[in-house]
Amino acid sequence: MLFTAYSAGLRVSEIVNLRIADIDSQRMQIHIQRAKGKRTGM
Repeated sequence: MLFTAYSAGLRVSEIVNLRIADIDSQRMQIHIQRAKGKRTGM
């Protein structure tokens, strides 16, 4: 989890609000809601 957060450049508040439904393992993407700059990680 820490490696994923670091490599995606997530903030602590974004990690805390992350849910399993936000992870798309087939496309290898993480959907971050209410992120600063509205980005998609990884």
